[in-house]
Amino acid sequence: GGSIAGTGNNFSTPSLNTATTYYVSAEAIAAGTTVAIGSGTNTASSYDGIFYHLFGGSQSQFLIRASELSAAGLSPGDITQLGIRFAGVSAQAYSGFAISMLQTANANMSGGLNSAAFTGVYSTVSYTPTTGINTFTLSTPFSWDGTRNIIVKLCWSNNNTGGTSNYVQTDA
Repeated sequence: GGSIAGTGNNFSTPSLNTATTYYVSAEAIAAGTTVAIGSGTNTASSYDGIFYHLFGGSQSQFLIRASELSAAGLSPGDITQLGIRFAGVSAQAYSGFAISMLQTANANMSGGLNSAAFTGVYSTVSYTPTTGINTFTLSTPFSWDGTRNIIVKLCWSNNNTGGTSNYVQTDA
């Protein structure tokens, strides 16, 4: 219906001297669309990996900036899936695997692990990763406000030491 007057979450009309018609539309990323955050040019190689197995269990937290989510085309609303890419894996099951998420004003992870109350979004008795993108359909969608960063927490415990590590592709 004419020229675009503005985009974004909010739009303030200019001063109007005559009757004016505005048309509004909303968009969302289509279900099943994959949105990549980061390039995954590095592969974790030690305790920085989600599935590092020396201790028999792990809690890892990763920050995803709101600017990265917005640049990838995400807008405020429910996040219903999360994918993690593995360059290669060995057949190792991880017990008590769980994913939780938290919105934060933190700009980085320099303060260490965040101890705030996370929202549990996925859990399973046992998970065995596969090579490529492992997609987790969240049992509880995570509502992102569109402005804050997100911390993703991944936990598992095999109640033992040793075992086989599997490493994900990461960014700094």
